[in-house]
Amino acid sequence: MGEIWVVDDEPRVARILAELLEARGRKVRVARSWRDMKAWFPAQPEGIVLDLVFDRVPAEDLLGDNPVREGIAILRELNRRGLRCPVLFLSSYLEPEVLALARHAYPRELLYPREKDSRVKWETLVDFFVQKLQEQAAQQELFARYGEAGFWTASPRMLPVLQTAETVVRRLRAGKRFVTLLITGETGVGKEQLALAIHRRAFGSEAGFGVVLLQTLERGLVWVELAGAAAGAYTDLRRERRGILDLHQTVLLDEIGDLPLEVQEKILRLVDTGRYRPVGKEEREFRGLLVFATNRDLDRLVTEGRFRQDLLHRLRSHYWIRIPPLRERIEDLWLILEKLLGRPVTFTEKARAFLESYPWPGNVRNLVTFARTLQDLLAENPEMCLDLGIVAEAFDRIFRAARPRPEAETCTLADLLQRILRWMETQGVSADTLWNLLLYQATEVYGTGRARAVLGLAKSTYYRYQDDLRKQEAELRKLLGSRVPEEPRC
Repeated sequence: MGEIWVVDDEPRVARILAELLEARGRKVRVARSWRDMKAWFPAQPEGIVLDLVFDRVPAEDLLGDNPVREGIAILRELNRRGLRCPVLFLSSYLEPEVLALARHAYPRELLYPREKDSRVKWETLVDFFVQKLQEQAAQQELFARYGEAGFWTASPRMLPVLQTAETVVRRLRAGKRFVTLLITGETGVGKEQLALAIHRRAFGSEAGFGVVLLQTLERGLVWVELAGAAAGAYTDLRRERRGILDLHQTVLLDEIGDLPLEVQEKILRLVDTGRYRPVGKEEREFRGLLVFATNRDLDRLVTEGRFRQDLLHRLRSHYWIRIPPLRERIEDLWLILEKLLGRPVTFTEKARAFLESYPWPGNVRNLVTFARTLQDLLAENPEMCLDLGIVAEAFDRIFRAARPRPEAETCTLADLLQRILRWMETQGVSADTLWNLLLYQATEVYGTGRARAVLGLAKSTYYRYQDDLRKQEAELRKLLGSRVPEEPRC
């Protein structure tokens, strides 16, 4: 349990609030002004009680230049320092204009009296604040649990996601034999990572977690891959083939929008009964967690006749999680970036504003690529403060459309290939290396499953190439950062 900071220029009010909080088992620090308060940083309080008006302290003790709005200036500074704790904002009456400024200055958990002080009992106000602190502590504990399981988040928008995930975990721990979960969201938001975190929390380790990338399987072999087949069930199958449902406690079916209709009927029975029939064998029971993930609009697929309405209804009537895109939970950007880099990194205000306004179309997958590029830029000077120019350079290496450019000139594919051939000549790059660059970049942009589909590679072929790519990664990333000759113009 952390400290509560009470910041009020009226000693009597500060003393009353401190006594009430201490009576409820809280440790309290009291400050009369920003000058007193700033000496406590970089400590992180559990919560803050803050006045709006500071007209009883000298001007040199203020953060801003207006004592009537000093509380707003302090809120803005708290937000700049990255504080996320609840703040109880006090005033005799908060006008709508002032409240709007306060919310803009501190877009976190901001609490305030709903009535004038004359009708608000201090005990009731403090009890309400303590209750919020307890709720906040429970939320932080939940965030920490999933962070330990490999799914990093600190955004309030993600709280319903983790609460549903934790309900699934409790069902599995309580001995529920079969649980289904639907996870939807844009590409790269972390659907597989969340499913893996749920599995780790439910079963204690990563063992027993399996993924089926449906878009990479031949239509006729989807059910065989899932359920397995008896020896002789089809041509050239000389011995029993065990399906992924028979091998794992948690099975993630990635991109269920690509399920063939004939397989959807079998999946519907599996969802309804927890039972499935391998090809040429007797029916058996699946025990564990079955996760369905997609970034597709399943309602549109139903309308187009490519997805069963009854299957969609069944999936949504069980456990359903929608993961918001990164642009809707921007607090996670800085947490995930810090985790990926292994340490905090300092950005200028303009650089932070640019990153927070960028739409991140590939979500966390884009952020992972961005973090790798930053590691290269920080290699020579790890303590460097990253300004907008450095961030733009990183984006120029990865997301070339993110920077403002002159109006593009069209070119033919022949022109583009001519530029690539000239680049190969100047860099001494072979055709094999060019293929590795294409495969590496496709994986970076699309992720494993879609990259295989775009390039038309079988699973075994793709992973055979991946072994070579891991050995050449440093060289490939260096080549991807090199310039291609400009002529002919493209």
